[in-house]
Amino acid sequence: MATKIEKLHRKLNDSFSDKLNAAFLDKFSRELTTSFNILSMRLVSFPSDGMDFTPEQLNWVCAYSDGYSAAKNQVWES
Repeated sequence: MATKIEKLHRKLNDSFSDKLNAAFLDKFSRELTTSFNILSMRLVSFPSDGMDFTPEQLNWVCAYSDGYSAAKNQVWES
């Protein structure tokens, strides 16, 4: 049975990828694919069209991901 913190962590993961994808589509008119990578133990995002990120897009995704990491850490520390 999952603990409350594990449930919150799962909810954050699910919400993050949905919100990231919607925000990226709105800002850059491109779709993302975001999934959890078991090897790196983190969410990984890449453009669905198979093309590389532009530097601006990569910086934006990194900043968004930093916010996610801060929120996740806050949940674990609570």
